[in-house]
Amino acid sequence: MKTKLYWLAALPFSIMTVACGNSTTTTTTTSDSTVSGNLKEAGDNVKDAANVAANIIKQSTDTAISNIKRKIAGNPDSEFVVNALNTNRNEIILLNAGIKMGTTKELKDHARMMLTDHNKLMGKLQTYANNRHYPALTKDWAGRNLSNISTKTGSSWDKAWTSYMIDGHKEDVNIFEDARNNVKDLEVKSLIDNTLPTLHAHLDMMMNLKNDLK
Repeated sequence: MKTKLYWLAALPFSIMTVACGNSTTTTTTTSDSTVSGNLKEAGDNVKDAANVAANIIKQSTDTAISNIKRKIAGNPDSEFVVNALNTNRNEIILLNAGIKMGTTKELKDHARMMLTDHNKLMGKLQTYANNRHYPALTKDWAGRNLSNISTKTGSSWDKAWTSYMIDGHKEDVNIFEDARNNVKDLEVKSLIDNTLPTLHAHLDMMMNLKNDLK
């Protein structure tokens, strides 16, 4: 009888222990679920913030590009500088090729002399463009021309190169002369007036070289 009474007295304690144990398990499970949910929410918030930042940067970049395009469009100064920069860059590529691959001393000497002039011009144009945040025009015709004559050698290469230099300097002269009466900035106008005689001299030099190579 005493044993039964002892068992009955211990029964509530056992039930309470089991209940507490279940409660602890439930609490732990709930806590883990809450942490997981918080981490997911935090991750989503970071992702959303990153997307917002990326959109802001893109919008700022697009706005800056649009502003530059509007600044250049219809602006004779910027249009001239951007075009002159591009054709001058192509001339420099061809001149370096002439120095490296030309087969006559006359051609190489002319190329070196003209390269000095074009590098000086490039510096002036680039400085002006950078100060006004003008974009670069990358119209590569020099690479295409060099590719076209890559199979030529000796005098055939020299003649083809000279023809390209003549065409390039004719384009230079046209760009500068067309802009002379349209540009507004006195700095640009002065650059044109000071450069045109040099470009004409280069063109004449290449015409004479073409005759000598016949």
